[in-house]
Amino acid sequence: MNEQEWIEKLEALGLLVQQTVRHLIQQRPDRSEQEAQLREVSRTVERLEKMGLSVPEELRRLKTNLVVQTDQDTDFDRQLRTLGESLVEALGMIIKCNQQATLERKYSEGINAAPTRDNARLVSSPL
Repeated sequence: MNEQEWIEKLEALGLLVQQTVRHLIQQRPDRSEQEAQLREVSRTVERLEKMGLSVPEELRRLKTNLVVQTDQDTDFDRQLRTLGESLVEALGMIIKCNQQATLERKYSEGINAAPTRDNARLVSSPL
């Protein structure tokens, strides 16, 4: 679909955005196990260093790999947060537009309405 078709089918666009967000959230990796492993490996490295023992290169590599993996997950969270911020901004624009339209409609209805006790004061009061 091109841009004009999406504009003409805003409901479909809204559903597509919702489906995309759901899909992204489902794809979010569970990093709790990796974070727990990283904590334990880091503690082990610290204990070995405090004891004055050499730290095996494999253990250092494992720690580095776990740091990289958890950082990649953080990138995913960052992307999801950026999408959320964009959607919040778009929602704010929609709310502002709707509020303005409501105010304009109420103002127009107030001008065209027959005088009542409440709005007669507004009409007859001096500026």
